[in-house]
Amino acid sequence: RGPRWAAMEPTPSPPKYALRAATPTPEDAATIHSLVVALAVYEREPDAVLLTPADVLAHARSSCFRCLIAEPAAAGGLAQPPPRGAGLALFVDTFRLRNGRIVYLEDLFVREEARGNGLGAALLRASAAAAAAAAEAGAAAMDAEDVTESAALVSRVERVATGEAVEERVGRLRQVLCEGFDVDLTLNFLFHKSDTDVSILNTIKSQVDARNTILHNATVVAHGYMNAGTTVDSFLRENLEWLGRSSNWAKFSAVASIGVVHKGHVHESMRLLEPYLPRGGMSASPFTEGGALYALGLIHANKGGDGDSTAISFLSEALRNAGTNETVQHGACLGIGLAAMATGSWALFEELKNTLFTDNAIAGEAAALGMGLVLLGTGPSSPLAQNALPELLSYAHDTDHEKIIRALVLAVAFTMYGQEEAADVYIEQLARDRDPIVRYGAMYTMAMAYCGTGSNKAVRRLLHVAVSDANNDVRRAAATCLGLVLFRAPEQVPRLVALLSESFNPHVRYGACMAVGIACAGSALGEALEIVQPMLDDATDFVRQGAFLSMALVLMQQSEARVPAVKTFREKISAVVGDRHQPIMIKMGAILAAGILDAGGRNVVMSLQSRAGFMRMSAAVGVALWLQHWYWFPLLHFLSLSFAPTMLIGLNKDFNMPNNFTAVCAARPSLFAYPKRAEEKKEDKREKMTTAVLSTTAKAKAREARKEARKEAKRRQLERRAAAAAANAAEGKGEEKGSGGEDKDGAAATPGAGAGADDDGLGPVPLARQTSTGTIMTETTANSERDDEAAAAAAAAAAAASAKKKKRPEPTSFTLDNPARVTPSQEPLVSISTGPERRYVPVVTRPKPAGILMLVDLKPEEAEDVAKVERVAIGQEDEAPPPEPFEWRPE
Repeated sequence: RGPRWAAMEPTPSPPKYALRAATPTPEDAATIHSLVVALAVYEREPDAVLLTPADVLAHARSSCFRCLIAEPAAAGGLAQPPPRGAGLALFVDTFRLRNGRIVYLEDLFVREEARGNGLGAALLRASAAAAAAAAEAGAAAMDAEDVTESAALVSRVERVATGEAVEERVGRLRQVLCEGFDVDLTLNFLFHKSDTDVSILNTIKSQVDARNTILHNATVVAHGYMNAGTTVDSFLRENLEWLGRSSNWAKFSAVASIGVVHKGHVHESMRLLEPYLPRGGMSASPFTEGGALYALGLIHANKGGDGDSTAISFLSEALRNAGTNETVQHGACLGIGLAAMATGSWALFEELKNTLFTDNAIAGEAAALGMGLVLLGTGPSSPLAQNALPELLSYAHDTDHEKIIRALVLAVAFTMYGQEEAADVYIEQLARDRDPIVRYGAMYTMAMAYCGTGSNKAVRRLLHVAVSDANNDVRRAAATCLGLVLFRAPEQVPRLVALLSESFNPHVRYGACMAVGIACAGSALGEALEIVQPMLDDATDFVRQGAFLSMALVLMQQSEARVPAVKTFREKISAVVGDRHQPIMIKMGAILAAGILDAGGRNVVMSLQSRAGFMRMSAAVGVALWLQHWYWFPLLHFLSLSFAPTMLIGLNKDFNMPNNFTAVCAARPSLFAYPKRAEEKKEDKREKMTTAVLSTTAKAKAREARKEARKEAKRRQLERRAAAAAANAAEGKGEEKGSGGEDKDGAAATPGAGAGADDDGLGPVPLARQTSTGTIMTETTANSERDDEAAAAAAAAAAAASAKKKKRPEPTSFTLDNPARVTPSQEPLVSISTGPERRYVPVVTRPKPAGILMLVDLKPEEAEDVAKVERVAIGQEDEAPPPEPFEWRPE
């Protein structure tokens, strides 16, 4: 507890103040005017006050307002009003159709030197008393609800003024800003609402050759995408033998995927990764240790504070102890960059620079990327960047390793994030370089500097490079970066890259695909689908791979009922993954697309901006590094930084979730429902593996089938003849037929006598199988026939009822519980439930209610039904719901 905390504690013995009603005198008018000016200065609008003290005096004499003034109290009574009062409460009489004449509190202000003494509560209480007195005198009307709300407000202000709630509120503030409550809330939502379809992963695993490292790694990465942030890793635990087939860098990537699954699980990160992290005196596989350090960074991405957290300290120590092990150095450098993102720490920068200067391609690449992440957004004017940027560019020209050069120019790009015109000098310097790798970095520097701005200058420059540069990598980067610059205007990107998508250069076509996917993620724009869909059948394999990734981004969180292309695309993915003749690059893109479609348990979407429209820095840099998987597959995990949960969660003042807070979506439920789970085909395979059947068994089954067919034919024949006889009897023709009819019936009733004339065409019954006893239609037979007819009628009625039930129209709206998934396309259709029974309302009303909403309880005197936000434990799984109440009776 330092001096800042002590300053927030209430004063133990506050001075006394006196309140009085202002009078229409020049002195009081000057006092009111000075307090109003002080209020305008506090609100950073010093020029907003247009009235003079003379105007205030004139309005006071005409009874336009009433005012209470607070002044220091003297020992023997009230002192003379000082030239500047301590505070005021200014209210006016107004009129509302609902209430009639009411008292409206216009301004309540206390000077800074007089705060912390309960003066604000006293002014508010006196205002409420004056309003109540005016209501009793008939001068104004105030209903019971207004009185109750005023009293509750006075009580809350008194608690704050007297210091009772200071510690509580500061604790809540620390919980949000320092203890990661928002992270716990997101993890809780993603864990309990996860709808990951494990059968999709099982199908991919069964169709992919485990000996193919690329496809095996793609499946592991897809699993990470599907369960990003959910902490659900049951698929990996159930397939440890299959997962253990990965080796070398595939093992590095597989262990790192744990960080994607447990992204944000900062409280349990060390215990979770303990079996894989480096331990003193004991050395496991360097790929396992390096992957675990990378995973630790992914879990703590952008949550490392000022660089002194436990995770960053552990990563720094691991980097110092790695020696010359390039694999462990690679994982540690990436982890440090992620955990200390945008901190601008000089000490961490120096540690990474020492690793860079070892001139090892693998370790140096990760060190350069880590340096860029630490310098993220600092800009060329920061003291650290002023010394670092020239040094990085100089080393980029000195080293012979392409991996290091590319990582260094990307580090420059990250430093220029959001700098716009301030980065033009470096953009021009990089773009004019002879080295195509440096020019490649210039495109990403432009994208980072103008990310989300839609700058015409940047767009023109990128389009020019996309069609004119001599290097394919530079042209691909220029086309791709259009999506980063224009993601705030997704409808413009498909039209802008339409010609690029038809270029003869496959690299340009790939870049156009990725630009559309980044800018239109989760939008399902028809123009975007028209651009990308033809490229799914492109002649170049990597273009088709990019088309799969782009299409998956565009169709994130879209239902088949709303966008029919979703079903077609899922079938396309299944067909490509199951086709053994497809190239590996295309199958890899299809597998990754399956993971992106169902990312985060189908509860996240790739988004580069917050719901309020602010840039998400970690998301932008995550996408930029994800695009580098063209050169290095382990960077695929960076896409998880751009995932944003699509949720609607209401919290009360205690940070609990009220169960009776609901919202309404004005659309059919099927439009925003989770996708149907895929059907596994394991049972079909088991049915094919049947035991051998002997020929004698088959003949016996055939005889039984023929017998059943003959019995059914006889039964139908008897039914028809019985119906005909009943009709004849009703018409009085039974006697006219005489013995002829009896002979005919009798002949037909004898087995085999008239079988050749059977209307069913089954042919005569063999004589050897006839019984010696004739079949006679008895009363029992007739009763059974009537039972059959009744059963058939009941079945028909049930079928008709079922058909009516199926044809019942789908409701046009549905209710969302707390918490609930709300997709970006669903947000405009969602509104908070209204009605007389409503208990909670948002503190801030939004046109599109989504995200985390703080609620006000309209009935605080009643008990609340809430669910607490609990931290998700390692290995925790949702329990099955309890059975419905039932009564057991032993028989």
